[in-house]
Amino acid sequence: MPQGYRTASQPQQRGSFLQTYASVLSNRMSLAVLLGYLLFQLGNFSVLNFIGTWFNKDFQLSLTSIGTAMIFIGIGNLIGTVFGSRLSERLGIRTSLLLGFGVLFALYLTLPFAPSPIFATIGLTLVMLVNGFIFPLFMTLLQSTSTDARSTISSLGNAAMYAGSSVAGVIGGSLITAFPSFFGIAYFAIIAYVLSLTVYTASGSLNNAGK
Repeated sequence: MPQGYRTASQPQQRGSFLQTYASVLSNRMSLAVLLGYLLFQLGNFSVLNFIGTWFNKDFQLSLTSIGTAMIFIGIGNLIGTVFGSRLSERLGIRTSLLLGFGVLFALYLTLPFAPSPIFATIGLTLVMLVNGFIFPLFMTLLQSTSTDARSTISSLGNAAMYAGSSVAGVIGGSLITAFPSFFGIAYFAIIAYVLSLTVYTASGSLNNAGK
C-alpha cells in the first residue's frame, strides 16, 4: 500500500514541479525581472571578483592588506542590509531602486580615479552599502511577479545570480588586463546596470512597486 502510493504520487509530483516552472517561465514579467536581475549581478560580480586583483595590480597590496580592505567593504554591505529596509519603507521600492542605481553610477564613474587604496576601499565600501540597501528590493520584485510560486522564482533568482557571477569572471578577466586601473570593469558595471534598469523600466515592473 505505501509503495503503491509512492509510485502513483511521483508522476503527479513531477508534473506539478514542471508545471510550476513552466508557469513562471511563461510569465513575461517574471522573465523580465529575472533578466534585469541577471544583468545587475553581471555588473556586480565583475567588480567583486576582481577587487583583489585591482588592489594588487595598482597599489601593490599584500594579501593581508587586501583581506583587511575586504573586511571594511563587507561591513558596508552589512550596514546597508541591516538599516536599508527602514529607508526603503519610507521611499518605496521604485524610488529606492532609482536612488540606488543613481548612487552606484556616480561611485563607479569616480572609483577608477582613486589615488590610494584607502580611497578605493572607501569607494567600494559605499558601493557595497548601496548594494546591501537595494538587494532585498530585487528579491521583493522577483517574488511579486509570481505570488503562487515564490520559492520557485527565488530559486531562479539564485540561478541568475550564479550565472551572472560565472559570466562576470570571464568578462572581468579580460577587462582587468585590457584596460588600465579599474576603468574597464567599473564602466562595464555601469553599462550592465543601465541595461538592468532599462529592462525593469520597459517591463513595467517598477510601476506597481510603490513610489
